[in-house]
Amino acid sequence: KYSSTHSYSAGLFSKTFFDQDKQRIIAALGLGKVENDYEDFLGTGQEAQTTDDINFIFARYLYRIAGNWFLGAQGVSTNYTSSASDLSAQEVLDLLGLGGFQSNGLGVVVNFDSRDNTRSASSGSQFLLHNIAYREALGGDESFDVYVMEYDTYLPIFNKQVTAIQLKGRWSVGAPNSAYSSVELPGYTRGEFLAENMSYVFLDQRISFTPRWGMSVSAGAACLYGRDVFDRNINCGDRANLYPSIATGAIYTLKPSAKIVIRAEIAAGKGDTSAFVLSFGQPF
Repeated sequence: KYSSTHSYSAGLFSKTFFDQDKQRIIAALGLGKVENDYEDFLGTGQEAQTTDDINFIFARYLYRIAGNWFLGAQGVSTNYTSSASDLSAQEVLDLLGLGGFQSNGLGVVVNFDSRDNTRSASSGSQFLLHNIAYREALGGDESFDVYVMEYDTYLPIFNKQVTAIQLKGRWSVGAPNSAYSSVELPGYTRGEFLAENMSYVFLDQRISFTPRWGMSVSAGAACLYGRDVFDRNINCGDRANLYPSIATGAIYTLKPSAKIVIRAEIAAGKGDTSAFVLSFGQPF
């Protein structure tokens, strides 16, 4: 992926299902460079241009223990750095501990999956609970914990529409500011708004007009809470910590039998936050 801001990312991934789908392996590796231009960096009122460099490797193994329930383990290794184009913005990054980190971690995964298709589900649901224990003993810069819980459900309406709903939360314990939770909804830049914890609800309406062409209409809202990068205690009762999102666009199915899709969307969030997003696959 490449953008007009000279940002890029590249990666390889694999989803493997074997032993009559009793076992699953998901693996990925990637790298990227992201150039961000903030008009109000972290709410400081200061303009900033930052460069984020990241590379990672990830693997997850799942074993079907009963029915649609899976139990497994996962591991991740990440090297992330962030730098600013001018001295004053770099001082802010250094002061707030946002310069990046190298981390290695292991975790446990619990997964329920009754979806009819893992690429583009039209019925069923998924529950996912997992953690990553990052430890210095594994070669990382910091020791901290991250927990993620996600629930997705898919409601078919007639034969040409699917209402997809996602609830997700991410919680960190003892994490450096660079590993705090960020708003993940369409229209927002990862890392622009940070806090210890994040939760959101997201509704994605998928409408088909022909076997290949359709459209999407989505809306959601996220909340950041816990400690923020300024060491303030924030909560969802303050509207300043709520982040709405709306998006709409076109869906094109590359291969109907495999439900492989491309989505082109315009998204908008709080204030002047907006984006044009071209992506492979459904968001969930």
